[in-house]
Amino acid sequence: MSERSRRREYRASPAIEYGDENHKNHQVVKALAEKNAACERLYSELKALLHSELKTQVEQKQDRLLNHQDPDFLGQREKIRQEYEEKLQRLLAYRTLQNDQLDRVEEAERHIIDTQYENDSKNAVKSLKRAIRKKKQQLLLEENNVNSSVASYIADENELANLMADLSEKPRIEVPKKTVQNERKRKGTDTMRELLEADKNCFNKVFAAHESSRNSPRIVLSLKPTQIEDDLMEIATAVEVRKEYDQRAKASGLV
Repeated sequence: MSERSRRREYRASPAIEYGDENHKNHQVVKALAEKNAACERLYSELKALLHSELKTQVEQKQDRLLNHQDPDFLGQREKIRQEYEEKLQRLLAYRTLQNDQLDRVEEAERHIIDTQYENDSKNAVKSLKRAIRKKKQQLLLEENNVNSSVASYIADENELANLMADLSEKPRIEVPKKTVQNERKRKGTDTMRELLEADKNCFNKVFAAHESSRNSPRIVLSLKPTQIEDDLMEIATAVEVRKEYDQRAKASGLV
């Protein structure tokens, strides 16, 4: 009997067909439940296996990382090292260029400073030579003035010597004794002696100043011609007064 005829026969009785369908559905549900349980058992086993395998792999990877043997770690480290080397090379090249630039700038500044120093040295030498030349001319002028002053001083000394010689050759003025006696009677001997002592001290100061001026020609040279003439007149007057003092002292008997 063929499959088609069997289906016809099976379809011929609806009650039997309905019962067979329920039986088939029950078997299908049972088979599905068994498959589901088997799948869950298989899934649990696979999950446990996968978990243990993953745990093993994690432990192995951790050990490799701790021992620096992990390929990923080694690759990442090599990559970082290469990047570091590249950055270091770029930094060294930049520093080399910067140092070269700084060397060029320093050399240029040093050249400018050296040139400025040479120019300043030349200018200083020129100014010093100019100042020395000016000072030399001033010293020559002062030397000429000193020579002329010395010549004038010598001429004045000679004139003073001649004047004193002429004064020494003049006859002394005799004071009458009666005049002296009358003066003594009028003022007294003590008063006359005090006056003569005061005049003597004054004359000594004048002659001391005259002697010091003769011994120090620099002081005389620093004086003006009018001052020198005044001093000569004062000295001549002092000489006249000294002679008069000597005459009065002899006449009064104090010497």
